[in-house]
Amino acid sequence: MPCCVLRVIGEAFEPGRVLASLSLLPYSVFRKGDVRFVSTGERFDVGGFNCEVSTADGDLTRQAADAIEFLERHHDDIRQLIGLKEIESKYLDFGYDCRLDGERCCLQRDFLPSELLKHCGDLGVGIALSLYPTLIPES
Repeated sequence: MPCCVLRVIGEAFEPGRVLASLSLLPYSVFRKGDVRFVSTGERFDVGGFNCEVSTADGDLTRQAADAIEFLERHHDDIRQLIGLKEIESKYLDFGYDCRLDGERCCLQRDFLPSELLKHCGDLGVGIALSLYPTLIPES
């Protein structure tokens, strides 16, 4: 399910201490060394958290609108993260669908509104675009 997520990470970042003073409600919080995948024993090499920004499944336009609303609602909280040297990266990860099918659509052009880019720039928030392939059902 592609959606939009705020990801905040850093090698020396201890998210619990920071989150206690914020209104952000992450769905995932992890510390460096926590088990990432039980099946392989893989561990996180960074600490951080992820917050749901939009549940618009694969719809970049709707996700961008939701992200603007999220950044406005949580402006003060995200602003507090700017000065924390242990945070190495904070970004919105937009998961959206590939529309290329080789027949009706052979060019995909997507757009992020300037209002979103301004909010992200003001808050030091990067943008990641995660393009998901179209899954063709087996016949």
